[in-house]
Amino acid sequence: MVCDVLLGRGSMRFVFLVLAICLCGCNDLDPGRYDQLDRPRILGVKADPQSMPAEGAELSALVWTPEDQSISYTWRWCPYSVLPRDNYTCPITRDVYIARMSKTLTDFLGEEVEAEFWDVIPPFEIGTSQDSGISFAHGIDGETAEIICFLGLFSTVTDEDALELQDHLQSFQCEAGFEIDLVVEVKGERWSQVTKKSVFVETLADDPLRNPSIQSIEVRPLSELVAERIGWEVDDEGEYAWVPLDGLSLPRGNRYEVRAVMDPDAVDTIVVEEPDEDDPDAMPIDPATLRQEFFDFGWYADRELLAYSAFSGTFPLPNEQEDGPLLEAPNELDLTGSLGQVCPDAAPCQMEIILVARDEQFGIDWKRLTFEIVEAAR
Repeated sequence: MVCDVLLGRGSMRFVFLVLAICLCGCNDLDPGRYDQLDRPRILGVKADPQSMPAEGAELSALVWTPEDQSISYTWRWCPYSVLPRDNYTCPITRDVYIARMSKTLTDFLGEEVEAEFWDVIPPFEIGTSQDSGISFAHGIDGETAEIICFLGLFSTVTDEDALELQDHLQSFQCEAGFEIDLVVEVKGERWSQVTKKSVFVETLADDPLRNPSIQSIEVRPLSELVAERIGWEVDDEGEYAWVPLDGLSLPRGNRYEVRAVMDPDAVDTIVVEEPDEDDPDAMPIDPATLRQEFFDFGWYADRELLAYSAFSGTFPLPNEQEDGPLLEAPNELDLTGSLGQVCPDAAPCQMEIILVARDEQFGIDWKRLTFEIVEAAR
């Protein structure tokens, strides 16, 4: 009955059209360079799957520290957007949230809903762990998630006592997913940071949102003369090959191109203008209105040898087979400096690179790897 009342009305479709990339890996109170790994950092937060089903998802945080140390992770969630100015504190308690939604639902139905109905909403506190990951089984099925999503919007815009929540409204694309904020507080030795991540509780959407997937980070010499001199591999087309950087040794004294290759099967197609389902004269979806997502690529390194820290709004490029997008985020690795600049102690040395890729739907993936820099080739 609740479902018929709430979901059967086309007027209840509230879609806020502005999508933003959630740069949740950067702590707003954290000074210093965005791309430099020189202090403890939260670089990203992930829910996998990105649209979390009732049985739950694996939550994880990407944290970098200068040395190994004991770290604790405390997780919570909030049905509204949390703000840095409030230290990412939820603006409402679970009891008040339920009370306001219950009042809204009672106004719709003309009768109260049994209190047990709200037991499906889990506590806002998820838990604490010593590992970077934790399981979150929220228990809210797709149908109920849409109901709660709409009720949360209605109770905020219709209740005068809830006006203070206006600054905390989510996008409320309830058909695509019930948007919530995950918050993680990370504590190490004499330091702590807190940040948030917007995710979706899975609803009845036909295409649940997915995280992007980084296939690999690849490298090749920037100069063909250098490639020839150091005996670089050649591919089937006779070009100097892109080679996975993981586990590779690179001679100092050269410049290299590095790129991230994204999995084309994990790229969502976005409908720019969706037709009105209740309008019989609405035009069908034109393939020309479909496009691939934009991606934001953040590069991090433990020394200043990468040319760029981030790219925004990167379009997918056709791959060689022309059967899907091959997403590339290029960068330049400069190993031409003095030995002390490239290897702080002496060659050979180890360098760490971390790549974080975000899409428009709050999806995220990351890859961190360490490779060896050896003495310049003679």
